[in-house]
Amino acid sequence: MTDFDRRAFLKIGSIATFGWITLGDILQKRAAAAVKKGDDISVIHLFLTGGMSQMDTFDPKPNAKAEFRTKFKSIPTNVPGVYVSEHLPRCAKIANKYTIIRSITVL
Repeated sequence: MTDFDRRAFLKIGSIATFGWITLGDILQKRAAAAVKKGDDISVIHLFLTGGMSQMDTFDPKPNAKAEFRTKFKSIPTNVPGVYVSEHLPRCAKIANKYTIIRSITVL
């Protein structure tokens, strides 16, 4: 191998350093470790492959042109300026307790 780029270095380095530790071992150690109160974070990641569109749920775009917004009505949440679909009234009531990420970049 004549070219030794950063990716190759990380691949070889991770094999040499962590080759004897499996993912199962890491997760087992993490589960067995004592967790202090207040350090845990809850995350619900909705990855809806083939599910409802983001425009039909959490990103209705009420002020956009007709071809760029949902056909459903948008309702305001308890957070000023944030709207969700009319089909999510319970989510609208507790919008101050969750975060909507409307853009993401995958590298």
